Amino acid sequence: MNTNSIKNTTTGKEIITNEWLFGPKSTNQVKYFLRKNLEVDKSNLPGSTNIAPLEYEHTLFLTHAASYNKDICAKIRQVISGYITSNFSLGGSFYRFHSIRQIDNPELKPRFIDFLRSFGLDYKDIYFKKDDDAFTKNKYALENLFLIKTACHDENLSVTLNMMENESDGTKKLFDIAGLLLLAFNLNTSGLIILDEIDSNFHPSLLIKLINFFNDSSINKSNTQLLFSSHDTNLMNPSLMRRDQFYFAEKGNNEATNLYSLAELKGIRNDADFAKQYLAGFYGGVPVLTDFLNDQNLNIDGTLGN
Repeated sequence: MNTNSIKNTTTGKEIITNEWLFGPKSTNQVKYFLRKNLEVDKSNLPGSTNIAPLEYEHTLFLTHAASYNKDICAKIRQVISGYITSNFSLGGSFYRFHSIRQIDNPELKPRFIDFLRSFGLDYKDIYFKKDDDAFTKNKYALENLFLIKTACHDENLSVTLNMMENESDGTKKLFDIAGLLLLAFNLNTSGLIILDEIDSNFHPSLLIKLINFFNDSSINKSNTQLLFSSHDTNLMNPSLMRRDQFYFAEKGNNEATNLYSLAELKGIRNDADFAKQYLAGFYGGVPVLTDFLNDQNLNIDGTLGN
């Protein structure tokens, strides 16, 4: 399912301009409904004859339909309205408590350490030193997180590292989201995790492995989805994701942003070199750069010269 919305400048509310739902049927997708403003093509939606016309611009059609069709629409809405979280408004430190809770749980801690080990972080143990004041502003501070690992010069010795002082930003970021991912992978319902700029501080190989975890049903048992933004063209590989999973954001001359899928573009082979063609400008969605003309005679201090 996907939706597009805009701000209604008259009422100050968000209104739905487009909404659609496609589902798998054998090897091909089937369109359940397609909405544009208040007009809805629901001819392929089971039980659609009992659904009254949509009246309000700010109402999702699926929510509206679920009140009329308890058998099909309500179940679809339940499946796709599982656990949702986003780092647009919640930073990585907010997610950290999921990781802290898991290393504090003797049953979950081994799995958590194994998860980090799969990314090349080979810790023997992890522990969190709680503040005396449990209600401090940042009670999950990285300064209180300690990592035990084998000394590089003697495998019989162990060293204790502080996460804040001794580890990279990428390691800190992975720790922050590891507990959230393990929680989502093992939920009894589906989930949606939205991560903006997911590639910041992450090595490309690490990011590819993370995406593969979401695609692996033996790990991602809840079929949780990951929605992320990235500038890493290494991800544009048909062996990693399908064409319909790649979306581009392109800013027009009027400063409005258009969002479209690679699957919408015609003449693109499934085995094409997506990254190379994207960088060559075949798909759009690349910045328009111009020359900088320093045509003023300025002194080094910024004042105009003679």
